[in-house]
Amino acid sequence: MSLITITTIAGKLRGHDVGATISGNGNYVFYTTGWDVGRDDPRFYDEDLFRVDLQTGATIQVSHKTSQYGASWYPEVSDDGQQAAYTLLEGDRVDTAVTNISNGVRTTVSLNPAGRPDNGVNTHVALSGDGRYVAFASDATDLTGTPDRNGVQDIFVRNLQTGGLVNASTNSNGTQLTASSNSPELSADGHLVVFNNGSQIYAKNLLNGALTLVTTNSAGQQGNGYLSGSGDNGRHNLAVSDDGRYVVYASSASNLVSNDTNGLVDVFRKDLQTGQVVRASVNSSGQQYGDIQSVGDVAISADGRYVAFTASIASAGGPGLYLKDLNSGAIMQVAANTINAFALSSDGHKLSYLGTTADTHESRILLATVSSDFGKPSLTSTAGNDTLTGGAGLDTAIYHGNRSNYTITVKDNGVVTVADKAGVDGTDTLTGIERLHFSDVEVALDISGVAGQAYRIYQAAFNRAPDQAGLGYWIKQMDNGASLEQVAKGFLQSQEAQKLYGAAPGSAALVDSLYHNVLHRAGDDKGFAYWKDILDHNPGSQSQVLASFAESAENQAALVGVMTNGVSYTPYTA
Repeated sequence: MSLITITTIAGKLRGHDVGATISGNGNYVFYTTGWDVGRDDPRFYDEDLFRVDLQTGATIQVSHKTSQYGASWYPEVSDDGQQAAYTLLEGDRVDTAVTNISNGVRTTVSLNPAGRPDNGVNTHVALSGDGRYVAFASDATDLTGTPDRNGVQDIFVRNLQTGGLVNASTNSNGTQLTASSNSPELSADGHLVVFNNGSQIYAKNLLNGALTLVTTNSAGQQGNGYLSGSGDNGRHNLAVSDDGRYVVYASSASNLVSNDTNGLVDVFRKDLQTGQVVRASVNSSGQQYGDIQSVGDVAISADGRYVAFTASIASAGGPGLYLKDLNSGAIMQVAANTINAFALSSDGHKLSYLGTTADTHESRILLATVSSDFGKPSLTSTAGNDTLTGGAGLDTAIYHGNRSNYTITVKDNGVVTVADKAGVDGTDTLTGIERLHFSDVEVALDISGVAGQAYRIYQAAFNRAPDQAGLGYWIKQMDNGASLEQVAKGFLQSQEAQKLYGAAPGSAALVDSLYHNVLHRAGDDKGFAYWKDILDHNPGSQSQVLASFAESAENQAALVGVMTNGVSYTPYTA
């Protein structure tokens, strides 16, 4: 099964600069390009910003020039894809602007307190995930109305709701930093702005004014190298997770983590809560690359688990765009020959980027969709007897025959044997393996975990054995974080449940049905009264009660014989 699907979003692009970004929810891709341009004079910058709806395929134009010399560059978008911030070129002005896509209103952000254009150049745009705050770099001296005398570029953050503007490149006492600042990034709620300042990276908490040096090791010692990545004109040589906890960046420092001896630029993730630093640019075994070069842009998923970066790693596929799962250690090359201009969705599974055709070298905007199976450990059975041992997380053993060709036995100590009836694959001994993959079906062994809960809630809700496709769907939802009560609520809202229990069953009727459908007996007086009282006082707790019946010791004991050697299901892949 391929872990990556590549889709062309837009082709035959042209212009001074083209780039791509994706909304946090993964539903929209934005890019800049010239539109029906009839001249090749590079003095005419005429790029506009466009948005592609990945659900409908519809493309709309977001920005519109009002000057012959105009362009919209380096877009940043809100998580819902309804607002876009960008660097706006019009005439001799370089400003920061935001367009509200729902009403088409464009707001110039880089205005002084009098509401007039500032006296500087404004670049390096960032937009908070909620669309409320815009950060940008500017060398203007009249943006805040207070003296700006450091003579360098600073980071400013505008509250789009109140109009308030603050200079973020200051220390905790409000004194301006002396080095030039650029490349701001905002947390999803805008409370934290992270930026380059000189040769270091700082995080500014806009709620309490605290300024934190990011480029340190876990002991608080400053990194002994230089920062890397493009960082020019709004590219991303640093990134921050949605909650502001993690910052990722590239550095040549050798003292940020232990055993960094390659003498090269690597990608690091800093935990601002614990101080821990981990190196992201390592192979799946945690070993450093001795041939990593040309590290460029970086990105991080909302929860900090996935880190994407551009680099050239000869031993891993050459130059390209890489994605690292810091939980499992897995790493993959998502696309080859992609140097810059990419973005990562909040869940870490969609990447928009700028690519070129091999024959005509035309620029294209591409979307890479990474399977949710990326990062999941898997072990493949070979001919003969194998011993397969899983680790932390969800582990899968892969078999190339049909399920009917094997005998699965789960022993009392949890050890599983999988025996090939034909003798080709022998008898394998499995420890710590939760799932089995066969050519025609999957088998879940985690009957005390997600798969067991999914099976029991299914049987409890409908008073029947789950169909394999339906079970696969709910196992997938729970693997992705859905709670047992959320699943129970989904079942109760289904047409099948409403036919079984009624559209609006009373407390007594529902409890009576659950006793008969789940436990296959009448309710004892004490138990019946207990559950009825819960529903009487909280009618919205029906899903909680159903989940409790499903996970009761009595129901689990009744299903032991059915589930002991695993349950078969059809994997849900949408």
